[in-house]
Amino acid sequence: MAREVELTISGLQEFQQALNDLNDKLATKYVREAAREGGKIVRAEMVLMAPKDSGLLSEHIDVKTRAQRGEARAVSAFIGPNSKTVIHPQAKGKTSGLPRTASFIARLLEFGSAHQPKHPFLTAAWESVKHRVLDKIIQVLRDRLA
Repeated sequence: MAREVELTISGLQEFQQALNDLNDKLATKYVREAAREGGKIVRAEMVLMAPKDSGLLSEHIDVKTRAQRGEARAVSAFIGPNSKTVIHPQAKGKTSGLPRTASFIARLLEFGSAHQPKHPFLTAAWESVKHRVLDKIIQVLRDRLA
């Protein structure tokens, strides 16, 4: 289910030069902070667009950032349902009360199944806010590097 989206900011030589002037640890900290702030916008939109049948999905959407090994100033942000175990919200049937993960339930909703139509809220959330995310990342970097 993990769909990777690479966001490259180009045409911003002043940011690149300012980041290169900093030591690797501090520059990575600033890039990570910018990625997290952008991720919060996506998370908020995913929570708004998540189906509200049980409320499980909106409670289990996280933003995690990780610095990439071997590459200074490179950060990955993971935004979406976490893998914490939750109780399946179905009230009756074979699967009632079975433990599931939020990512499993989101996968069923996003891509559908033989018994359930698609409800792609994760992709729709990203598409609706991706321009605001880029603006937020630029704003955070501008604030930190000024």
